[in-house]
Order: sequence, then C-alpha cells, then structure tokens
Amino acid sequence: MTHSIQPTRSTGPAPAPASGPARLLGSLPLALGADAAVTGANALLYLALAAPLADLLGAPRPWLLAVGAFLACYAAVVALVARRAAGRGPVRAAVWPVVGVNLLWTAASLAVAAGSVLPLTGIGRAWTVLQAVAVLGFALWQVTALRGRRA
Repeated sequence: MTHSIQPTRSTGPAPAPASGPARLLGSLPLALGADAAVTGANALLYLALAAPLADLLGAPRPWLLAVGAFLACYAAVVALVARRAAGRGPVRAAVWPVVGVNLLWTAASLAVAAGSVLPLTGIGRAWTVLQAVAVLGFALWQVTALRGRRA
C-alpha cells in the first residue's frame, strides 16, 4: 500500500483582525451612534438657542425650531438603529433608510445653501455647507461599516 502526501496550498497567514482606525471605520454601531449623538446635539442647539441662532444664521426662528424638532426625532430613531446594530441580528433593512435620509439631508442642505429659499447670512451658508459635509461623512461611514458586516 502506497501513501501519497499531497502538499497543501497556503494562501499565506490569515489576515489579522482590523485594529485602530480601520476597526473604528468598520464599526456600524459606532457610525450610527456618532450620527445619533451629533444629530441630537444639533437638535438641542436649534431648540434651545433658536432666537440667537436665527440672528446669526439668518434662518427664521420657526424654521430652526421645526428643524430642531425633526432632528430630535431622527436622532432617537438613529440611536435605536445603533442599539440594534450592536446586537447580532440583521440590521441592513434598518440602516439603509438612515443612509438614505442622510444623503437627502446633504442634498437639501446644499440646495438651501446655494439658493434663496432662506435669507441665510454668510455664516448661515457656511454652517449649512459644513453640516451637509458632516452628514455626508456619516452616510459614507455607515455604508463602509455596513459593507463590512455580514448580517
């Protein structure tokens, strides 16, 4: 009886788990949690400081109050999705709408900053563009983290 030893093929060592910034970028709960926290803080600012912000940004006070109320509700929803993402169950169906709203918010903000819908000051236009870029960053972070997640 003859035994043949077949060489095994190796593709090299197994990749090391992500660490540092790569691990943070791949964390869906962190991406969603950061979005919820920043959105909630923004909501509180708009609600608590609507009058002085109206003067500074050029947006009418009722507009800031309405946006603040929307942002507070949205932050709560995103926080719930973040909590769900921290578990082991599937979350894709819950995360894609968050990404979609973030992308719509980005587009709407840039349109408002470029247009004449609101009588924004220069600071108001700059703030609107800045927060649009931040929201786009959250959307891209969430997509990146979602692609790295199996469920």
